[in-house]
Amino acid sequence: MGRTAALLTALLFLGSCRLMTGMNSSTPQSSDEWTGSPYMQWRLPFMKEGSVAWLHRTRNGVLVFLKRRGRLEKLAYVTEQAGVTQWIISYVPRRSHPYMSPSFTIWKDSLILTGQGDVMRDIDMTTGHDRWNRGGCTSVAISPEGRLWAICLGTLKLLSPDTGAVLREIEGEHASMVLAVRGAPVILTSGGIVKNISSGTRTVLHTEDPEAITTDEYIAVWHHTGWRGVELLSSEGRLKWSKNMEYIPPRPWHATVGDTVIVPVSPECISGFALSDGKLQWNSCGLDTTQPPAVVPDGLFMLSSHVEAGDENKGLERAIIFVDGFNGLQTILFNHDEETGRVVLTARFIAGGINHSRYIFAVDSADSLMSIRIAK
Repeated sequence: MGRTAALLTALLFLGSCRLMTGMNSSTPQSSDEWTGSPYMQWRLPFMKEGSVAWLHRTRNGVLVFLKRRGRLEKLAYVTEQAGVTQWIISYVPRRSHPYMSPSFTIWKDSLILTGQGDVMRDIDMTTGHDRWNRGGCTSVAISPEGRLWAICLGTLKLLSPDTGAVLREIEGEHASMVLAVRGAPVILTSGGIVKNISSGTRTVLHTEDPEAITTDEYIAVWHHTGWRGVELLSSEGRLKWSKNMEYIPPRPWHATVGDTVIVPVSPECISGFALSDGKLQWNSCGLDTTQPPAVVPDGLFMLSSHVEAGDENKGLERAIIFVDGFNGLQTILFNHDEETGRVVLTARFIAGGINHSRYIFAVDSADSLMSIRIAK
């Protein structure tokens, strides 16, 4: 696959860290026709169902978490190209803080997630119907080969992804989170200890109650209290490196581009560190780091830290920016209107997660979900 930056050569002119240069482009299109510039593919309002709290990108669409009265109450699934709401269901996560992500995993056509009351549900991505559910479960992860691991009643269990039946139970320390499942499961136990179930390897973390985010290659562990920072562990649970940070975003995130791990280091700056040893590669500022970005093979789509001026109706919308993951250079996204001239593409927030296609998703100040075409 070619670099995303190469696909955007007709529209991206990369500038320095705070330099925002635009792209020559034609009038935005509403049809499925690529003219060398980003444009709005479709817009879908959600006001009747509630306020959009946050988004999560899937391979073929986007999960939309909706809130009322300050708490998450519903979950919708919207298809990518047509912008059709496939289903909307009632859903309240275990943790009601609007920035805290629920524990869930996607396997084939199943969305397996934990919710209020520690109930784990297997939801059919096509219909939104529950296939099965199981009580007392707080954390879930699935391996590439389809082995479903969950923490239920403080114990690590191997479950059938088809029925939720217990296939195997791992006795041992009280576990709070499944961190990784490639090869052998790695869990977080009481006292802030990471344990590899197969090898027995144990790694003591800086604090006892961190938040961990995993990928196939490594585990990023964020610490909010006491020692504040991030620890990077291998997928086997061994410590690779750690960074002390004064700033931890409300919903921690990280991204990988090539051999670089990208993390937020302040409310407006991100940094790229070498995956192997944590050596600083670059800094990039002027970005809203409170929100997880849309990640493509060459970089990130994020929002500016500065609210766009000149339109009272846009509220807290910010310019959408492409950040090159190899050097931190930025480019603002805009298209051209014959009457008003340059029109900056703005949003209230973007759907975070790995982006598999030529579209990114965002939400505007009117709580409408937008699909933005960013490549041919």
